Parts: sequence; structure tokens; C-alpha cells
Amino acid sequence: MVLAILVTGLSIWLWLGYPSIAKQWRPMAGPKPFPASAGSRLESGRLRVCGGLLASLNRSWQLALQPGQRPAASFKGMAPLAAWPAAEANISDRDHLYLAAVAPHDGFWLGFEADSGMNFAVSVDVNGRNALSGELGESRRLQHNPRNYLLIPDQPWLDAVVGHDGKLQALTPSFTELVGPMGFATGAEIHLGVYAIPSADLEPEQPPQPKGPLPYYGQDSGTAAAVLPVHPWQSRSLRRGIPAPRACAHLTLAVVEPHLFERLTKRSLPEGLFGDADTTPPPPPPRF
Repeated sequence: MVLAILVTGLSIWLWLGYPSIAKQWRPMAGPKPFPASAGSRLESGRLRVCGGLLASLNRSWQLALQPGQRPAASFKGMAPLAAWPAAEANISDRDHLYLAAVAPHDGFWLGFEADSGMNFAVSVDVNGRNALSGELGESRRLQHNPRNYLLIPDQPWLDAVVGHDGKLQALTPSFTELVGPMGFATGAEIHLGVYAIPSADLEPEQPPQPKGPLPYYGQDSGTAAAVLPVHPWQSRSLRRGIPAPRACAHLTLAVVEPHLFERLTKRSLPEGLFGDADTTPPPPPPRF
């Protein structure tokens, strides 16, 4: 009887005291995972990704790559988007595939916006080449040198990529009659890897931002790095030594001609939406 009472008392003491003992002797737990739901969905013409990132593909004018010209991020309107079953195309099942309607005479650019208090790193591969580092192949992880990601909200749009010759190139579709890996002809294939980043994992100071858009086309990457960055916004970076972030979404955006977009999605586009060829605005006077 006495033994039973002692055992019961010891059990109660351990049950009441264990939390404080555990708190005293256990190593401090790391921060809770940053809340962000995986995947993507369409929302008012844009993509909502990982619960807090809005991404759009926007139509613009095609411009010759001459220094001093208007940045390609001039805005005609958002390109129509539609989800496409990954089973219909030869891509990884982990990817979410979307079609974007862009005319052959269009340029285009990517826009990003993060919900308040949220941060995202986004790797961008265009036609098998990282848009920021120029490296070939799929960007499977984030890297510092050469940097292969945008940081949102610091860098809200991307309108130029490092090409195979090391020069900055505007984003323009290149349509052919050839059927590619998707199973249909595309003008560009864009792969996005999206990573939710806790604020604690970022360098705290954000560099000063420019007052307005800065033209920088037609320069080689070495000159651009010395004079203007590849992207007109400077951003914070990930802290060194943090655990490698894991992607919360992988997306593929396939740029297709409007008539193919309608045929594949069985969706009619507004009449005259792409009737703006030969409307390129004149460039402003060169600024450098």
C-alpha cells in the first residue's frame, strides 16, 4: 500500500515537474518553421504561390537592346494565364504548369508582390538558364555566388536576363513550329522555385533604392555589374550559415501564342487584346 502511494506520488511529481525540467535541460529548440502553404493557384489573373506571394507575367513592348532605352517593364497588361495539367506535358509531377498567352510582337516581364510581413526567394530559369547568374541547368537550390535568386519584396520585378553571351537581354518570346518537351510549341519556358524565408534569416539592412527605373540594356554583364546591377533594385541577402531553405513550390510558365492558348485551354480571349503591334513608344533620350 505504501509502495503504491509512493509510486503514485512520484508519477504526479514527474508529470507536474517534467515541463520545467525539460525546459532546463533540453537544448533550445530552433524557431518554428515559417508558415507558408505549398503549391499555387490562380487569383484575379495572377498566381498566388505558397500562400503569400503573388506573381504575374506581364506584356510589354519589344525594344532593340540599345543603352538609354525605356525599360522593358513598361506595362501593356497582364498576360492571360491558365492552369494546365502536368500529366499533359513532359515535366515533373512536382511542378505546377501554367500557360501564358503572349503575342510574337510582345515583350514580357515577371512581377512579384509579397503579403505584408512575408519574404520569398525566387529562382528564375528561362529556357534552361538561370536569369540572374546566367548558369545553365535547373536551379535546384539557392546560392550566394553567383547569386541565382530574387528576394521579394525587395525586388518586385524582373525584365531582363543574363544571356549565353553574358549580355543582358530583354524577355521576348521566340516562337517556332517545333514541338518541345511540353508537347506543343512555346515561345519561352520559365521555371520558378519559390522559398518562404523568415525575416530572421535575412541580412537586416536593405540597401538604398533608386528613385525610378534605370535603363541598362545592351551592356555586358561586367559593365553592368560596375555601373548598374542586373536588377535595378538592390536587395538584402540570405544570412550565411543558415540551413538550406526548402522550396514550398515549383512552377513552370509556358509562354504560348494566343491562338494556341485558346486551343489548349478551350478559352476565348477578348477580341483585339493582342491587336497592338507596331505601337512601340519612342525611346527617351539616352541617359548614359
